[in-house]
Amino acid sequence: MSRGQVGRLAAVLATLCVAPAHASAQSVTVSMTADRTQVQVGEQLEVQIRADVSGADVSNVEPPDLSAFRVVGQTVARPMQFRFGAGNRQQIIQSTTVYSYRLQAVSEGRFEIGPAKVYAAGRSYTSNGLTLVVGAGGGGATPGVPPAQPPAGPLDGAVFDAQAFVRTVVDRSSPWVGQQATVTVYLYTRTQVRSSPVIHREPTADGFWVHDLLSPARTLEPQRQVVSGLPYNVYVLRRFAAFPLRSGPLTIGALELSFDTGSVLDLFNPQIATVRRAGVPVTIDVKPLPEQGRPGGPIAVGTFELAARLDRTQVATGDAITLTATISGTGNVSDAQMTLPAIPGVRVLQPQIRDQVTAQGDLVGGTRTIEWLLVPERAGTYTFPDLALPTFDPVRGAYARVAAAPLTLVAAGNAIDSAGPDPTDTTSPDGTNPDSAEPLTLGPVRTRSDLARGVRPVTDSPWFSVALALPPALWLALVLAGVIRRRLRARDGFAVAERAVRVARRRLGKARTLASNGDARGFYGEVSQVLKEVLEVRLGEAVGGYTYSQLLGHLVSRGMEQDLASRLVDELEGLEFARFSVSGVETDEMGHCTRRVGALLERIDRFVPEAGEAAR
Repeated sequence: MSRGQVGRLAAVLATLCVAPAHASAQSVTVSMTADRTQVQVGEQLEVQIRADVSGADVSNVEPPDLSAFRVVGQTVARPMQFRFGAGNRQQIIQSTTVYSYRLQAVSEGRFEIGPAKVYAAGRSYTSNGLTLVVGAGGGGATPGVPPAQPPAGPLDGAVFDAQAFVRTVVDRSSPWVGQQATVTVYLYTRTQVRSSPVIHREPTADGFWVHDLLSPARTLEPQRQVVSGLPYNVYVLRRFAAFPLRSGPLTIGALELSFDTGSVLDLFNPQIATVRRAGVPVTIDVKPLPEQGRPGGPIAVGTFELAARLDRTQVATGDAITLTATISGTGNVSDAQMTLPAIPGVRVLQPQIRDQVTAQGDLVGGTRTIEWLLVPERAGTYTFPDLALPTFDPVRGAYARVAAAPLTLVAAGNAIDSAGPDPTDTTSPDGTNPDSAEPLTLGPVRTRSDLARGVRPVTDSPWFSVALALPPALWLALVLAGVIRRRLRARDGFAVAERAVRVARRRLGKARTLASNGDARGFYGEVSQVLKEVLEVRLGEAVGGYTYSQLLGHLVSRGMEQDLASRLVDELEGLEFARFSVSGVETDEMGHCTRRVGALLERIDRFVPEAGEAAR
C-alpha cells in the first residue's frame, strides 16, 4: 500500500460474550471500532469502545495503549440502561456504555491497537484489536508538537540562572473572558538531562478551563537557545490552552521539578548531580466582555456554527421525537449554552449534552451536541422558534448571533386525555339518577328509644383499654424494628467497606511489585482499579459511567468534602494519563503515587456518604 493513500470506513468488530456458569442471565459484548483505519499525519480519527451488558453493571473500562496517537478528546455516553424486577425479585440490568476517543496521527507507520478491557460482575472481558495505517501526509509542521524555537527577546516568566531555570510563557497577556491563552512551560539547562524530570508541583490554573495540547507519548527533545551569551538546552515540559472564566488578574502557578544531569561516559566529570528548580507565577490580566451591544443571557466566546434537525417531522400525538442542536467551531464549546423556548402544546424534557473537544495545532475547538426529547400533546402543526446562539468573536472584538434554520413538526391524532369527570353527568355512583328518584316519606319523630340494652357496653369491658392500646403499640414496635434493621444494614455496609479498604491495601502491595518490575502500565491500571472499587463499595453504586467532572459533582452531592473529592478525581485522571506518560515510568513517581493513593484510602475509609439517587 503506497503512502498517502486514504481509505474509506473500515470498522472491525469482534465480540466476546462470556457468562459465568452461576448466572445464566449475564452476558457481555465488547467491540472496538474506528471511523476509518487509514489516515495521514496530522489527520484525526475516532475510536469507539462499546460494551453491551445484560445482568451486570460495568465497573470500569480500560482503553488500549493509544500512545502512538495524540488523544485530543474523550467522551463517555450511556445511551441505554434498563432495570427489570421489583420487590425481592432479582433485578436484570441491561446497559450500553460507549467510550469515544478522538485521536490525531503524529507519525507515519502501521500501528496495531490491542484490545480494550471491560470489567463487569468481577470479571474482565476483552474486545477485538484494530490495525491503523498512517501515511506521510502533506508535510509541514505536525499539530501538537513543540515549536521549532522557544520565544526569543526579553526573558519574561523566569528568573535567570547560569545553570538551569524554569520559564513560563503565555502567548496573550490580556485576553478576553473565554478567549484561549496558550501556556508553555520550558526547562532551560546548560547540561544534558539524563532522564525525564520529576514534577513535584504542576502549574496551577485557578479560574481557567484548561485543555492539554501535548501528546502523552511525546519524547523530550532539546532545542538550542542562547540566553545572556550562554548556550542552553531547552525542553518543552507543558503546553495547554487556558480559557479564563472571569475577568481581572488571574495567575498561572509555578511548576517545580528535579532532574539528573551529567553523563557516566564523561571521563572528566563522571558524577551524576540532581538539580531542583521552580518557576515563577505569571499573572494574566483578563478583560471583561464589552458592554456596548452585548446581548442578554450566556455568550459563547469564539467562532461557531449552529445546525438543528428533527429526527422526524410527522408523528402521532403523544409520541416522542428528538430535536438535536449541534454547535461546532473554535473556542471553548463546553461553555456554549442554549435553551429551547417554550412551545405551547409540546412538552419538553431535560436535554442530553455531549461534548467533543479537539485541537487543530494549538487552536482548541470541537462540537457540542444538545438533544431535547419533545412530546406533542395535541394535534397540529408546530413551527419551532429559531434556535440562536449569541457569540463574541475575540479576534474582531464584536458580538454576533448564530442561528439555525426554522423547523416544522406535524402531529396527528387525538389530544392526550387529561380532563376530569364530565360535570354534566348527574348519574350517582350506584348508577341511579337522583333527579328521577321518588320523594322520601319520613315517619314520626321519637324522643326516646323503646328498646332496653340487654348487655354491658363494650367500653366497660376490661379488655377494651388493651384493645385500644394494641394498634399504637404494634406501630411503635414496627418503627423500632425498622430503625434497628437500618442500623444493622448500615453496620454491615460499613463492615463491607472496611473489608474493601483492607483488601485494597493488600492489592497496593501487588501494585508495588509491578512497579519494581518496571511494568508502569500494569501498576497504574491496578492502582486505578483499586481506587475505583473502594469508592464504589463506599458509595454503594458504580461510578464507571461518569466523566471526571460529573464524578466530582456527584461525590460532592453525596456529602464528600470538596478537597477530598477534588484530590480523588485528580488522582483518577492522573492515573489514566500516567500509563502513557514519559514521566510515569519513573520508579520515584510510582512510589509517590502509591503514597498518595494510600492517604486517599484512609480518608475514604472515614467518609460517610449521604443517601443519593442510587442509594434510595
